[in-house]
Amino acid sequence: MNLKKQSYVLMCVLFLLLYTATMPLAGKSIKSLVKEREFLSDFEEIGNKAVDRDKDIFILLGNPESPQGKAFEKEILVFPEFTRNVKPEEFVCGFFDPENDKSDLSLSSPLIFASKHRVTSYPTVLLLDKYGTLYGKILFSGQQKAFWADFESARNNRTNVLNAWEGNKNRARTIFALATVIGLFGVMLISSGTLYILLDGDVKFIILFAIVIADTLFRVFVPYGIWISTAAWLFALVSRKGFACFLGYVIVSGSVSYGFIKLSAGGFLSLINYLCPPPV
Repeated sequence: MNLKKQSYVLMCVLFLLLYTATMPLAGKSIKSLVKEREFLSDFEEIGNKAVDRDKDIFILLGNPESPQGKAFEKEILVFPEFTRNVKPEEFVCGFFDPENDKSDLSLSSPLIFASKHRVTSYPTVLLLDKYGTLYGKILFSGQQKAFWADFESARNNRTNVLNAWEGNKNRARTIFALATVIGLFGVMLISSGTLYILLDGDVKFIILFAIVIADTLFRVFVPYGIWISTAAWLFALVSRKGFACFLGYVIVSGSVSYGFIKLSAGGFLSLINYLCPPPV
């Protein structure tokens, strides 16, 4: 083999050795990590593994095809540096792409997941405990050092944030209980007032209020109570003041009850979110 061929072979061997040595330091692609099952893409599987193995959760949200997504792969998913920070024995890792999954309207869709945690820019990493409570939200701005500094800060503040979440939950339960009691009291008060007006004041308001309270408990706790109660009101009101009296009571009490149910499903939640904002 002449000198020229020897030089060529030697260069190829050196290049191959250099390539092999530096490959583990390169940023892996999201697609390869998902394919290799190092990043999961199933909400239920992530949650189950986190609880079973007593690990926290590392969720990456973003579009790997975007310039920022590619920069994240190049700057952050660098092995073994990535595994030194996001230790496999401490985290279950997941990836979701809300930007390309907007057509998925299921409750566990990436878009709804991102909206729930108020993520508006990508890529963003969420750190959660094994039960899904958020304690860190890290937006990748393109700077590797800044990202890992924010990541470490979130890890250091984990206990404080989770304690703050627990305090929020306790306050939220108290607010919800008070709002429910006040709302039910208001519903029964309006229903009693409606009856008092429809019956022309023939029955004392306090007696009607006591009857409405007993009727509400009967409807809730007795099987088929709502049908028995409706039949009883039909007989009592029609025999006393006619069918128009029964119809008026049903319309008013039904509308108020429906409004309370809608308010408890959405309005109370908005009130709680306003009074108990998330710590992250």
